[in-house]
Amino acid sequence: MNPILKQHRFQFVGFCDVYHAAASGGNVGINDDHHAMHVIRGTGEVTINKTSYPLARGSIIAVPPFVEFVFRLDAGFAMRNIHYRLWSSDGEPVERHWMLPLVFTPDYFDRTESLLNDLILHNTADAGNQARTTAIVHEIILDHWLQTGALPMRPEIIDRRIEKIHDILISSDYRHYDARELAHTCCLSISQMNRLFLRTFHRSPQKFWEGQRLSAICVALKRNADPIGEIASEFGFDEPAYFSRWFKKRAGCSAIAYREKLVNSGSV
Repeated sequence: MNPILKQHRFQFVGFCDVYHAAASGGNVGINDDHHAMHVIRGTGEVTINKTSYPLARGSIIAVPPFVEFVFRLDAGFAMRNIHYRLWSSDGEPVERHWMLPLVFTPDYFDRTESLLNDLILHNTADAGNQARTTAIVHEIILDHWLQTGALPMRPEIIDRRIEKIHDILISSDYRHYDARELAHTCCLSISQMNRLFLRTFHRSPQKFWEGQRLSAICVALKRNADPIGEIASEFGFDEPAYFSRWFKKRAGCSAIAYREKLVNSGSV
């Protein structure tokens, strides 16, 4: 495994803290990148592909892409989540051939927790801190891959045609949804594409794409001080009025109000 990562490409996708003051659980989750979920406090259980694993402080949950998972968490549970992608030197996604154990508790967790605490301090919109954030995440994830003993990847868990459609939908270059063209790309009818995509992601391709688009716009509103009209135009919205309606319908407030909330909360 080590030679694969001597040269590699790493992408930090996102980081968040998760707290549960009261017991919770039952909702199915599914992701399109790797998660490394670090249990900081509390106990609970995670079910991945119908197999359940107990959770306690120090547990790390590594959910592969396109796999369903369900949490049952006790009161007072806290977890810190890293989303990332990792490629080998030849450009092949590492997770197509190898995987971390789904749940593991490494003996170096105290160091990991220290890095996670450092990550919280640097996880801001400031450009200098963003570079430091990525460096910390890279260190944490490489520790997991190099010290934990990755396992050979199980057989394919996603239809390659749907994986191709997914990759198109998350591309920053994909600005206008066209179901017929998208299905034709993978030699599927629109109904076949919708059915297969829904089975994998629990959402239609169009709703998935709109969710990705909304998330990217929200990040841009947080990190970019440009006028909202310019940001909308960057995402393919030529009519400001249409963008306003589109954003409010999906975010529950206007883009202006969303940015004001970020400012008032100190997030920007």
